[in-house]
Amino acid sequence: MVDTAEGSYRPIWKNRRRVIFGSLFYCAGQLAYLAALGADTRVNEMIVLGSFVLAGGVIGSYVFGAVWDDKNYMESLKQ
Repeated sequence: MVDTAEGSYRPIWKNRRRVIFGSLFYCAGQLAYLAALGADTRVNEMIVLGSFVLAGGVIGSYVFGAVWDDKNYMESLKQ
């Protein structure tokens, strides 16, 4: 938690960013491996699709989670 000038506390995003970037690097690693060495099979197609869905979900959650967190923080300052 970080002490702000107003005396309230905000959560630190350091651990959240580690999970987010770790997930994105994992997806990128899978895609790079399959592009370079993977055979053209249905299983690999599903792995690629799952990696894109996971990366999109992580990015969407990161953006909208930050917006939601900031909105809640700003509302708590009004009280």
